[in-house]
Amino acid sequence: ALNAFAQAGVRERFDREFQFLKTHMLSPGNLAFWKLRSNLVPFDKSNAMIDDLRIIKGLLRGYEKFAVQEYRDTALAMAGVIKEHGLSGNAVVSHISWNDNGFYKASHLILGYADFEAMSMLEVYDPAWKSIKEATLEIVKDGQFDNGLFPDRYNFESRLYESDPTLQMIFQAYVGEHLAFTKKTDRAKKLL
Repeated sequence: ALNAFAQAGVRERFDREFQFLKTHMLSPGNLAFWKLRSNLVPFDKSNAMIDDLRIIKGLLRGYEKFAVQEYRDTALAMAGVIKEHGLSGNAVVSHISWNDNGFYKASHLILGYADFEAMSMLEVYDPAWKSIKEATLEIVKDGQFDNGLFPDRYNFESRLYESDPTLQMIFQAYVGEHLAFTKKTDRAKKLL
């Protein structure tokens, strides 16, 4: 919703979503809870990288559109936590969990979670995101099958690509969308 309201220039609705994010979704550690219960209590102390990157993208769009420093600061705070606790070999992981003892990164990356547009937007504010984007892109590109599809995830520990029958085909569309943004249209066209 943040992305849509920023692109449409609807400040009041953007602010409402931003307040919801700050009040209910943003953890004390500056990551978004991946899921809230109906009573708005977090389901678990974990994020989903795809959601955090989308939120960051929306906040940066909101900052660019409305020039509200708090949007930018929140996006960069979230990105800083990802950079510190959510990378493996300089590539993003699927999620980060946390408790009172610290942060714990996933040992894999769901390929559809790699939002290269968000990473490119972050490069403007923090040049380190260029190498993060490139390392993540390399993992995604290297996984493509001859038929144009992709495995579901990459395991950083085994250095192998894996398929997960619990994931849905929507992640193939996410990979195509994200690759299209990077101008890797030959790979995206093969998939889509």
